[in-house]
Amino acid sequence: MRLCTDSFSEDGSEWYNFKSLENLPPYSCKYELDPDNPLSFRRPPGTKDFYVIELPLRAALETMEEEEQFLLNPARWNNVTRDLSEGWCYHPWMSALPGGRPTLQNGRHRIVTMMRLLGMTSAPFVVEPEHIAAVKAWPEFKLATA
Repeated sequence: MRLCTDSFSEDGSEWYNFKSLENLPPYSCKYELDPDNPLSFRRPPGTKDFYVIELPLRAALETMEEEEQFLLNPARWNNVTRDLSEGWCYHPWMSALPGGRPTLQNGRHRIVTMMRLLGMTSAPFVVEPEHIAAVKAWPEFKLATA
């Protein structure tokens, strides 16, 4: 199985549940990624007034239902890998449910790609102003300090 291929670039209809980071197939994209090059993060459209905060990638992914965390689409993976090879990607988007529990709104493919291919452990996320307190207070989001 190849997760990166030009044949998926426009389709987007196929989804595969890899269940864990370790189950992802080997990297096979045509794009060159350099884990030592810093990424430039951009705000997704419509998030101009959102806060930007650093969050741990694994904990952010774990706000999703377990069966959805590694449910990936090859076309999306390909697009994210292309963007990362160009040195940028959109911020993932963290939100919160009415009870205050954080939930990943958008960015699963970015998170998995950053963890798997770049070895990243944290990244800047956008968060709506009305959810920033709940997200910052979530115990699993406390970043380790050196």
